[in-house]
Amino acid sequence: RPDRGLGAMALRKSNAPPGAARARIPRNVHWTEALSLLQSARRRSLLQSGRRDSLLAQEDYTTATILCARGSWQWALYLVREAWRSSLQPRLLGVNAVISSCSRARQWQIAISLLPSLKRAKYKPDVVSYSACISACEKCANWELALSLLWDLASAELQLDLIACNSAVSACEKGGAWWCAMELLRSAQSKTLRADTITFNAAISACGKGGGWPLMLGLLQEMQTTQVTRDLITFNAAIAAVPPEAWRVAVALLDELSSLTIEPDPITYNSVINSCPWEHGLDLLGQLQQRQLEASLIAYSSVITACGRTAAWERALHLMRVLKEEQFHLDMITYNSVISACERGDAWAHSLSMIQELKDVQLHPNLVSYNAAISGCQQPGLWQEAIALLAEIAVRGLRADLITYNSCITALEKGGQWQRAFSMLQQLREALLQEDVVTYSAAISVFSAATLWQEALGRFAELHHRGESNVISIGAAIQACMQSMQWQLGLGLLRLLQQTSLRANVIVYNEVISLCELCSQWEQTVLLFEELRDKSLEVDVLTYTTLLSACTQCTQWQKAVALAEEAAGLGLADEKLYNAAISACGEGNHWRRGLAFFHELLSSGLPVDIASCNAMIGACDRAGSWNFALAMFESASNIALQPTILTYTVAFRSCERGEQERSAVSFLKELHATALQTLKA
Repeated sequence: RPDRGLGAMALRKSNAPPGAARARIPRNVHWTEALSLLQSARRRSLLQSGRRDSLLAQEDYTTATILCARGSWQWALYLVREAWRSSLQPRLLGVNAVISSCSRARQWQIAISLLPSLKRAKYKPDVVSYSACISACEKCANWELALSLLWDLASAELQLDLIACNSAVSACEKGGAWWCAMELLRSAQSKTLRADTITFNAAISACGKGGGWPLMLGLLQEMQTTQVTRDLITFNAAIAAVPPEAWRVAVALLDELSSLTIEPDPITYNSVINSCPWEHGLDLLGQLQQRQLEASLIAYSSVITACGRTAAWERALHLMRVLKEEQFHLDMITYNSVISACERGDAWAHSLSMIQELKDVQLHPNLVSYNAAISGCQQPGLWQEAIALLAEIAVRGLRADLITYNSCITALEKGGQWQRAFSMLQQLREALLQEDVVTYSAAISVFSAATLWQEALGRFAELHHRGESNVISIGAAIQACMQSMQWQLGLGLLRLLQQTSLRANVIVYNEVISLCELCSQWEQTVLLFEELRDKSLEVDVLTYTTLLSACTQCTQWQKAVALAEEAAGLGLADEKLYNAAISACGEGNHWRRGLAFFHELLSSGLPVDIASCNAMIGACDRAGSWNFALAMFESASNIALQPTILTYTVAFRSCERGEQERSAVSFLKELHATALQTLKA
């Protein structure tokens, strides 16, 4: 039974006259007074004194139930059940009021249980009964049951109304079943129901939650065509459905909203900001202030999140300082957004300082905070910080998840700590976590770093058998092939990738080309290069540099020079490519062409290092042009480059060829002085 406190108090305060029991309960009294009048009638046993009194009692129970349904679903339910126990039949109107009351209170199981009770009491549920039950399902996102009730409504040969349809569409929206929401919308229209703003709004929101945002645009257009009113809720739902990659659509919807003289609210701006790049997000924050709308913490956090997507960590930190100056109470979401921005921007020190700041302000970092900070420690030399954060997770009573372990394993692998990485893989399995493609890719890299290429390829085979291999895991497996000089296996992995729905990118091709170059398979590197261009993939400077090196090693210097000229013409040349081109010219005894490349390098503004000079000195030396070789040595000194052992070796050989004994002695003294400085350092 319900809590009788309020109702009992009303009963005690009742001063109703004896004849009041025979009068129908007024419909404009408070529900507690209705209870009082009903109880007074029962005490005088006037409710069962004849047919007329029974009819009055039925009306009074119905009225009291309707009034109680407005304030207490428990009392309304009690009255209905009490009436049934007393062989009284409250009207269907009263039972429907109870179902609606339970629906509003999110008591969907109780609301739906009244349908069979109605049938047992020989009532036939009407459209209102079903609509109220469907509404109850909508509030708890139970879309399957809502559709079942809608089917029952149709099977009972009742006329479907828009209220029931709207409730069912909303249930599908809340349950993420966007395809069902769209089907219901079309079904309603085919049954001569005119979908209204509520119907379309629910369908638009459903499309957004299910990733069907292009359909959402069609619904917006349909609303305009059929002259269904589009309100602020419509546009807010539509903008919220737009993913970050289509942010211009969100901005266009905001502009359209303004053109309809509908005033956007902070929710509108928050949704647009959430999908925009951070630069546009800042502009929208300014618009908020111009409209005298208060920029919320959510809006700022959305811009900070956008900063994280493009690694704009400095801007994220600046916005956090602005929030502090404006005396916002920063929450965990804001801190985590800043930590993520710093992580993606390789600003690991700031990520760690944010973790400490969270502790200082008594917010206590959560697992999302730690995972983002650990991900930022994946540069070589930061593995100790990652392990320290993992230990802190355990101390705080948090349970590390798969993201935590994957990030730690990657940090250890990049830090050259493959034995610790093996141990971490074992801990992951002991924690009964299901390994994903990131775990496998990290494990492949760990085995590769440990020169256990067969184990690495074994892990890749497991992943491929599960049907979960991707471009990253195949790239890691190709790296393992490099450790063992297995160029045929690497090429096979590329072909395996091409047989799947995945698309090989230039990075994968570069790895296979590098592998073939390492194994002196220059013909294969050229074939892969041509294949890469045939697939309209964008060739980068690494592709050209690797191909040049392969051609040079196999004495195909003409091909190498042609490739260097082609790369320079495309604006893809860097210092490494020029060095490879100069070396190729040296191998072909075309030191003058090499000198031209060297001058191009000097005039390009690219950094010139000792490797460039070594390549040029070597080219001159191999061509027997010892005087140019010595001149290049002097040039290296003039531009403040520190000669290496290789530089001196080639210089000595040039002195020998040119019988320049004095220069050789000078170089020897210089080399001795350099060696002493190195030892002292």
